[in-house]
Amino acid sequence: MNFEIIYPEICCLFGDKANGEYLKRCLPEWNFYATGVNETPRFLSGDMDLVYICSMSEKSQQLAIEKLSSFSGVLREAFKNKKTFFLLTGNAFEIFGEGITDEKGEKLPALGLLGCHSKRFAPKRHNSLLLGNFEDIEVLGYTSRFSHSYAEGEQSLFEITKGSGMNENVKYEGIKRENLWATYMLGPLLIANPLLTEKLLAKLGREKAELPFRQALMQAYEAKLEEYKKPSLSLD
Repeated sequence: MNFEIIYPEICCLFGDKANGEYLKRCLPEWNFYATGVNETPRFLSGDMDLVYICSMSEKSQQLAIEKLSSFSGVLREAFKNKKTFFLLTGNAFEIFGEGITDEKGEKLPALGLLGCHSKRFAPKRHNSLLLGNFEDIEVLGYTSRFSHSYAEGEQSLFEITKGSGMNENVKYEGIKRENLWATYMLGPLLIANPLLTEKLLAKLGREKAELPFRQALMQAYEAKLEEYKKPSLSLD
């Protein structure tokens, strides 16, 4: 089984890379690859089980789109064949949408693989803690971004119960497909949400995998849940 992190030298903001490091501990028998911006992503050959892309700067988004656009046909097939599972955190999913409109109103065409478009509001940064639901569990985290995204014809990943959604008009967040989870949530999301990590491992055929440090992670998760649910706490 194979696991690939794409462009780690530019997709490296907010501590998202800790998710990759934790997954390596969860899946010690898997082969791990880190693919740089001047290399061809291995998943394009169809032999990758999990691909992870982290948050990046707005300038790096443009570079990532330029690099991946050169593989557009193969990339589209990789999304369609559903053999590879994609995990996208922070603003990584924006590069797979229809396009990104910047604060000047200029549109940067994206890869066109997801039914969403994004709009930047720089220098205004949107910050929010998030509490929501995923299937039968609760998830928590935070977002800090210049942009909102507007999805059409896509299933949401999380239903938000406290905090803001993927744009100012909705109470849902992220995009979910059979072979993709995409979320604006940042940082060590999988460490902060051990139950979500177990769901991800089940998607990867590892239902019985033992989470490293599970007891400590659950204690931290439950304590944070209690804090997030306090009526006096505003998450926006």
